[in-house]
Amino acid sequence: MPSRVLGRYAMYEQFAAGGMATLHYGRLVGPAGFSRTVAIKRLHAHLSEDPDFVAMFVDEARLAARIHHPNVIQTLDVESSEGELFVVLDYVHGDSLSRLLREARRLGEQPTPAIIGTILFDSLEGLHAAHEALDAKGEPLEIVHRDVSPHNLLVGTDGVARVLDFGVAKARGRAQATGVGQLKGKLAYMAPEQLRGKVTRRTDVFAASVVLWEALTGTRLFKGDDEGEILDKLLLQEIPSPRQYAPDVTAELEEVVMRGLEREPSRRFATAREMAIAIEKHVTLATPIEVGSFVARIGGTTLAQRAERVAEIEVESSGGRDTSAEDHTPVELAHRPRAASVTGATAATVAFPGLALEGDRTTVDKAAESTGTGLATVSEASGPRRRRANVVRAAWLAGGASMLALALFARVHVGTEHAPAPSASAEMPPPPQAASPSAAASVAAAPEPVPPADPPRAQPPPDVPRRKAVAPLARPRPGCATPYTIDARGVRHYKPECI
Repeated sequence: MPSRVLGRYAMYEQFAAGGMATLHYGRLVGPAGFSRTVAIKRLHAHLSEDPDFVAMFVDEARLAARIHHPNVIQTLDVESSEGELFVVLDYVHGDSLSRLLREARRLGEQPTPAIIGTILFDSLEGLHAAHEALDAKGEPLEIVHRDVSPHNLLVGTDGVARVLDFGVAKARGRAQATGVGQLKGKLAYMAPEQLRGKVTRRTDVFAASVVLWEALTGTRLFKGDDEGEILDKLLLQEIPSPRQYAPDVTAELEEVVMRGLEREPSRRFATAREMAIAIEKHVTLATPIEVGSFVARIGGTTLAQRAERVAEIEVESSGGRDTSAEDHTPVELAHRPRAASVTGATAATVAFPGLALEGDRTTVDKAAESTGTGLATVSEASGPRRRRANVVRAAWLAGGASMLALALFARVHVGTEHAPAPSASAEMPPPPQAASPSAAASVAAAPEPVPPADPPRAQPPPDVPRRKAVAPLARPRPGCATPYTIDARGVRHYKPECI
């Protein structure tokens, strides 16, 4: 059972936690059987009473919602309940790059440069989308993530890496500005200029390069027993090449990594996309299937347990039944008159309601016809003789369409009471062509035609040659003003003497 209901969302237990918030399973259940699994981010209880952290939390959701890219975790909604705020995120089945690298080291399985290259390529594309994001007025937001690290890169079993957690991001117009003497981010991934309080998009490029170096080598780049030692390595000591720890790294990939780690921002890649293109140029990237297989294998029991729990929540939220394949009957729109709703019927059964084809059972909604709305729901039951009936249906369609067109032609063009009788030598009009299925459907949807009063015959202009006269058709026989009868089921049957 959900631990809490937040508006349209049911919140369940947490599956991950960070410094500011916890992540919970969530489920959106909407009308017409719509449902969706989501992740709900909840600010820690001791921080939810701090106005600064609450403002930061809201700012994060506002900024992230402006970034629309497949390599960024999508922010879907914000809900409040009992004085708390909750951010609803897209749920991605996967794990953080930090945990995947840690588990890979434990298992003795170092990911290949191809897999690492793909993960960093995706992450850089997500960062570039954040850097290029615009506000509602179309102005650049100038977002800088400031906390790019393996903890904030999520790799899914679909083989796609995504950037998450814009909690300490810097952006133009953001309500929460960094105070004097404050540092936001993880020290071991900070660019030198970030320590001085000045950040640009190249700051995120530096952090991403640290992540790339560590993923390739399987060890930390700027590590130390305390912050002083870390700062010394970050600012003063020579940065080692990844090839010293991973000989399989090519010289071209080494050049990409070292350029991203330049301490002088102007010597780095100008954009995250520029670095992504360089990786793509010098590394044969792994496919999403290969990356997804790596994630599923390394994630192991943890991911399997999460998948099982998500499946349980989906069944529970649907009342113990699987709604993924339920047949939800569409609702007729009564405000759309003179329309026919057809389910599984052919054009022949629509155009000629009186026809009963072998192997088919046709049902007509009599109530719709009796109310004059023109709405009719026609359903066709499948049977063992369905395929054989298709041949019969095609023949009836051709013949029946000709018969109906002929009858309509007779009603419109019938002469007056004083019209001359047809001559035996007069030319008869050519037989009408068989109606197409679309034309037949159009005829069926139209209301029953009422024979109009015969208009006066128009005389051609004097200077136009007269066409050879065509003898009018005979008037309808007595009792054929309505050439059909309707039985108790509402099915029309044409009178033989009127055909």
